[in-house]
Amino acid sequence: MLNVFSVKIKNYRNLKEQTIYPESGINLIYGDNAQGKTNLLEAIWISTGGRSFRGSRDTNLITLSKKNSEVFLKFFGRKREQKIKTKLSQERREMFLNSVTQNPLSKIVGTFCAAVFSPNHLYLIRGGPMERRRFLDTAICQIKPFYANLLIKYKHTLIQRNALLKNTVQYKKSPEVLEVWDDKLVEYSTLIRKQRAEYIDILQKTIEKTYKGVLKSHEKLSFVYSFKVAKESKLEEDAIKDEIEKELKNSRDEDILKGFTQKGPHRDDFEVLMNKKSIKFFGSQGQQRSVVLSIKIAESLILGELTGERPVVLLDDVMSELDISRQKCILNYIQDFQVFITCCDKSSVARFTDANIKFFEIKEGRVFCE
Repeated sequence: MLNVFSVKIKNYRNLKEQTIYPESGINLIYGDNAQGKTNLLEAIWISTGGRSFRGSRDTNLITLSKKNSEVFLKFFGRKREQKIKTKLSQERREMFLNSVTQNPLSKIVGTFCAAVFSPNHLYLIRGGPMERRRFLDTAICQIKPFYANLLIKYKHTLIQRNALLKNTVQYKKSPEVLEVWDDKLVEYSTLIRKQRAEYIDILQKTIEKTYKGVLKSHEKLSFVYSFKVAKESKLEEDAIKDEIEKELKNSRDEDILKGFTQKGPHRDDFEVLMNKKSIKFFGSQGQQRSVVLSIKIAESLILGELTGERPVVLLDDVMSELDISRQKCILNYIQDFQVFITCCDKSSVARFTDANIKFFEIKEGRVFCE
């Protein structure tokens, strides 16, 4: 499994410059609010190559009055010790794997894998389509690193096609140019939608175990991907491609009229149903929270199964609102992972498990090991 040996932090949000040496099992970070607990988990998370799980820009991760920030992670993965350094400045982010610059940054994705859950992740239910697409894409990128580059290519192609659609004069002079961009868009869209549909299918099978455990319920959860043909065609690329070609062709006139591409993976969504009803509109707050937590646990299990290495699990302020049975259930699912848990009161978690726990108290950005 992936195992963080040390985390060195410099000028990251309110955290003091320091090095932390976690346990290979459960690491409990406790302290009052606004002391830096979530910041520490966020610093570990960005070593995956992903953006802040709180939606913050890189420039906001740098300590006020400082020009740059660094996070240096030593961990075991791929059967050897690895080192990832992340340097943030006002201009850009740089990442280094074993002292080698990763350019483009997407090259680092999949090297250090983690699954994170925080109260912000309720957007998976309550938020808009963009939030759910981001979840899917982030999860897939860690399993299949090529997917990150595929998303970049798709975005570039979409920008070029939209630019042509907006420039009606240029389009009228060379309408055949649109065919070139359409061909590329179809190619990338087919691969993206196939990967998304496959992941949702795996998630569906895994969630059946995790949700019943967390909620102790027999309710049926299901995921419905907005691109229907993917499931109906059993994920065959030719069928997906044909449907996308029809989609683009049928919307072309309106695309030209409005000046942008209306159909494609950039507009996709998936819906979470409980007993065939949308949990977004019919689920209670407690049910929504339990579903999201189950999804994140399932994400961890899928990552471990498909990459061959159990990811690091980051749980931010999750356990305190759960009862004893649910806490025990979650800890049971992730007992073989390296876990970082934040909370205000350490007894709220420690009393529910027999596992070895390393305690860290955090005060004003300084982490103290007990």
